[in-house]
Order: sequence, then structure tokens, then C-alpha cells
Amino acid sequence: MNIITIQRKQRQCQPRNDTLVRVGYRPRDWLHETRGLRADQHGVYFILIGMIDQQGGSILFDRHHLARCCGTTPSLFDKTLRLLIELGKIDECHSNGKIHLCKPDA
Repeated sequence: MNIITIQRKQRQCQPRNDTLVRVGYRPRDWLHETRGLRADQHGVYFILIGMIDQQGGSILFDRHHLARCCGTTPSLFDKTLRLLIELGKIDECHSNGKIHLCKPDA
């Protein structure tokens, strides 16, 4: 009986600019801060956090693009975004058409 061993190269996932980013994630805080959100709303919020951070603090509000990135329909995305704005998680700036994260209370 012949045994064949295949060694695979480890893939290293890094952002395009080769700068590693550390995200401060504390499960207890996340669960407390997002209590009451449905699973799909958690997902939209988490993806928006990543997109906003990647773009340096704000992203252009393009509902179709953002809904596609979040894996949802534009109408469900709008409902979730309105909820996140009401809860004080996301803020929208009407003057420049961008959305950004609200600053946490100190």
C-alpha cells in the first residue's frame, strides 16, 4: 500500500496594502451593544463596521452597493440602517452623502 502525502502551502491573508489591522473585539461588549438585533441585522452592522474602518472613517451611502456587500436586499438594508441610526450605532451626514460610526460614549 502506497501512502501519498501532500503538503499544502499555508495561505496568508493580508489586506491589499500589506498592513495588518488589529480589531479590538470583545465578545461580551459586542453582545451587550447589539442585544435585540436579529442575526441578519448583526451581519449588516458588522460588515458596515469593517467597510467604514477600511475606508478611514466613513463610506458613501449607495444603498444598492451596500446592500449587495451585506448580502441583503436594498429594502431590508434600508430598514436595518434606519434601525442602526435610531439606536445610535451609525450616523449619516446628509451634506456629503456618507455614513459613519457614532462615537461611543466615554
